[in-house]
Amino acid sequence: MNKDALLAKVTEGFYASAVEKKSVAFFRENLKFVNWALKKNPDLYMFLNSPFNTFKDKEKSIEDIFGEVLVAEAKMFLKMLVKNKLLANLEEIIKIYDELMNRDENVLEAKIYSPFKLSDTQITAIKEAFHKRTNKQIIAKTYIDESLIAGLKVIIDGTLYEYSIASELNDIKESMINKLNEKEE
Repeated sequence: MNKDALLAKVTEGFYASAVEKKSVAFFRENLKFVNWALKKNPDLYMFLNSPFNTFKDKEKSIEDIFGEVLVAEAKMFLKMLVKNKLLANLEEIIKIYDELMNRDENVLEAKIYSPFKLSDTQITAIKEAFHKRTNKQIIAKTYIDESLIAGLKVIIDGTLYEYSIASELNDIKESMINKLNEKEE
């Protein structure tokens, strides 16, 4: 089993446990907290990843540090990640978990790129337009992309929607080339 499939499988198992306990958002917060704690404490991360420390010592550290903070399932999941040397993939696991959560809640994430900061009204209008198109709730993340001449690029569920002058100019260029090629034939 390749690494991506393994990460998806273990995350799906953890997610299923969260669904069963009716604590999907709470389990997600536990994952985010662990990720934050490991980033703030690189020594802890190195300790948990070190081949020179026994799993028993790592397990004890997890209990000592996270024992009162995490739900039992999150501690077990963290121990499993450490034991199987998957801790380095925690951010990817959180991303997979978020995707599972969004799927079940009928939510799509939109990445909106524009050459300037968009107003709240503009973002709301974009979200509403894509809600009508997809019949799903849209959560938007905005990014500045100064390479856009004007307009927008929106990526939803792996599909790119481009509404920019650059894409219009490119369409005109392709149309002109096609017409020239037709005349030559």
